[in-house]
Amino acid sequence: MGLTADEEVSLLGEARSELLKEARALGVAQSLRVSRGPAQDDAAGRLVDVLPAGAAATASLRTHLPPGNDESRLDIDAGGHERHADVVARRLRSVDNPTTQDKKRQESRRWLARRDVHVLYEDNHLLCVGKPAGLLSQGGPDDGSPALTDLLDKYRRYAEGKEGRAYIGLVHRLDRNTSGAMVVAKTSKAAGRLAALFRDRPEGLEKSYLAWVDRPMDADEGTFEHRLRRERKMTFLAGEGDSDGRVVRLTWRVEARSHRASRVRIRLDTGMAHQIRAQFAIERHPLVGDFKYKGPPGKRP
Repeated sequence: MGLTADEEVSLLGEARSELLKEARALGVAQSLRVSRGPAQDDAAGRLVDVLPAGAAATASLRTHLPPGNDESRLDIDAGGHERHADVVARRLRSVDNPTTQDKKRQESRRWLARRDVHVLYEDNHLLCVGKPAGLLSQGGPDDGSPALTDLLDKYRRYAEGKEGRAYIGLVHRLDRNTSGAMVVAKTSKAAGRLAALFRDRPEGLEKSYLAWVDRPMDADEGTFEHRLRRERKMTFLAGEGDSDGRVVRLTWRVEARSHRASRVRIRLDTGMAHQIRAQFAIERHPLVGDFKYKGPPGKRP
């Protein structure tokens, strides 16, 4: 997973730029100034000032970083901003002066990116990544196909120097041929809390999907509700005599149309394996390229 000197310099520059944009975009910092070399008004070292935006956040964070000293002083009284401001300062410090572990994490992310898996967010509890189409979420058949959980295990072991298997708590899944954002837990405690959130679906938590389906949809938006059952690793419409049927529902909205397909934004009100694929197939709008549910061949329009 080694990086060349030029690649490392480029990666650090990109990381610093992204952190500066993140600090401003999240509203934590109205301005972020970094002066290199000895600070004129303090001890030798770098000085980072974060000035929180808004009238309610009228304090500042000053982190002093003399050579060889990793201590920081937090001076901020805006409720709820302390932790994030401290995190931003610490992450900026790790980009400016990366440790061996920082370099390992950067190398590990490059290794994941070469496999088309990109880290979107990470902290001590959560890891959010973009899963590509064609990659299993978990476990694979005996054909040796890789799975996202295997890749993330290797990522954590190298980035964090773990000797045994790393904890990868999978609380939701995407089908093999579906791409999208996935969040996994890095601890069992985080896994339990995430599972409860996905189960209870509190206000503010929403999972949405984007799909190309066969033929133009007749309406601009709508709701599908069916009673489905699982059989032979597929999902079917349940009959009146099927005791194992389960009522599921989703809502959809058309975002674009062509003469042969529609692009729809989907929100699940319930969760069931292959729910989107099965419900749109039942309504005679199977997903494009989904041969398992009799979808038409071809790539997305």
